[in-house]
Amino acid sequence: MQATLRDTLQERLTEKFRKIHGYTPNLSAPEAFNEKILHKMIFDRRRMLTTFADKIAVRDYVQQRLGSTELLSRIYRIFDGPDDLYTFEFPSRFVLKANHGSGWNYIHHGERPPNRDALVRLGRLWLSSNYALRQGEWCYNDVPPKLFCEENLAPDNADVVNYRFYCFSGTARFIQLDFDLHAFHKRNIYDRDWARLDVQYNRYPPHPDPPGPPPNLAQMISIAERLSHGVDFVRVDLYDLGDRVVFGELTNYPSAGNGRFHPQTWDGIFGSYWRLSDLTFSTAPSSSMPLG
Repeated sequence: MQATLRDTLQERLTEKFRKIHGYTPNLSAPEAFNEKILHKMIFDRRRMLTTFADKIAVRDYVQQRLGSTELLSRIYRIFDGPDDLYTFEFPSRFVLKANHGSGWNYIHHGERPPNRDALVRLGRLWLSSNYALRQGEWCYNDVPPKLFCEENLAPDNADVVNYRFYCFSGTARFIQLDFDLHAFHKRNIYDRDWARLDVQYNRYPPHPDPPGPPPNLAQMISIAERLSHGVDFVRVDLYDLGDRVVFGELTNYPSAGNGRFHPQTWDGIFGSYWRLSDLTFSTAPSSSMPLG
């Protein structure tokens, strides 16, 4: 039964990969970065991937790895259900998130009180959705569906800068930085020494005049490598607020293997740092709804 479900998942994700990248992925001996992400989505069943995907549980992992809670954002409340949003005293600025998916965020900057009816409807929609089943991302399969309210790290009327560290076997090799997320989205890719690389990822154009390295770059690299130590691959997302670094999330499957590199040779360069021999696979079936 499990093999049949996995075959169905493999067929579905492989067809999507073929349409986006224009070739059939080699899952028996993957070499490119996106092929290895797809391989991980289909075959890797280590429970730590679920911990990484769980926005609440991962905080314990971060605290254990770093020996401190200093990098953790403040959580104001974890809700039992969406109706609790009606009575909660929201701060003037906050972020409402769902624990069991990606991109389920509502950011409130404090210009006016939140529309509670709209938040409750949004919360109900998130809680009724199975992100793992819909997207084929196994790591979310056993993440408890929850809503929580978190501090808003962004300056007033501005985007908070998110530094994404691509870490292979505990070494940060590449850094992704996004600009103007709500206008003309731009993206730069750097190496660990902050040299800008001539590559586009997901077709976002580069920023022509980007700022220099962040003030806490060395500290962030150290944090990313401590959090990724002993892990074949994980993307570590951090915020540099100037006076403090804040943990964002750990990402198992960047762009779900659908992010295209231009030129395409960079797909192979990223993939060359990922040693699949580091992977260990679990044969234990998932305890909740299987992906099909």
